[in-house]
Amino acid sequence: MVGLVRCPPLRVDPDLDRRLEGAHDLDTIVHAVAPGANTPRADWDTEMEILRVDVRYHRDQLRECEKWLYKEADLRRQAESLCAVVSNERNVAVEEARALREERDEVSRQAALAAVSLQKSADIIDLLKVRIGEYDKKIEGARTTIRNDRLKIKKGLSDLTSCLKTFH
Repeated sequence: MVGLVRCPPLRVDPDLDRRLEGAHDLDTIVHAVAPGANTPRADWDTEMEILRVDVRYHRDQLRECEKWLYKEADLRRQAESLCAVVSNERNVAVEEARALREERDEVSRQAALAAVSLQKSADIIDLLKVRIGEYDKKIEGARTTIRNDRLKIKKGLSDLTSCLKTFH
């Protein structure tokens, strides 16, 4: 291996080696290897210009497509982030709705209990009104009896007084 580095193998074509040393792109390499192989035809310039225009057009189309792809990818990322936000908001709204339903159910239960309690209270009030009516009748009867008894007592006292006056 050391011998190869110190004494590189001799090349068959030193002219080719010299031409290849200065070649840096594909065109100069082709000219270096086969100097007459790449001679242009008579209509080569117009055809090359047409091909260059085609290449420019396709490069522009490629750039435009890449812009659209980047824009689409950006829109997809935005849509995904918006979907995540909307999904999160939806989950929050669903939880809020569930909590509100539970609260509504609890309020409905309390309202039903209050309605039953109000009905019981109304029934009790009706019974009390009936009892009060009965007591009012009894009181009115007792007052009437008391009035009649007073009148009888007054009459009895008047009679007694007149009787006593006659005896005196």
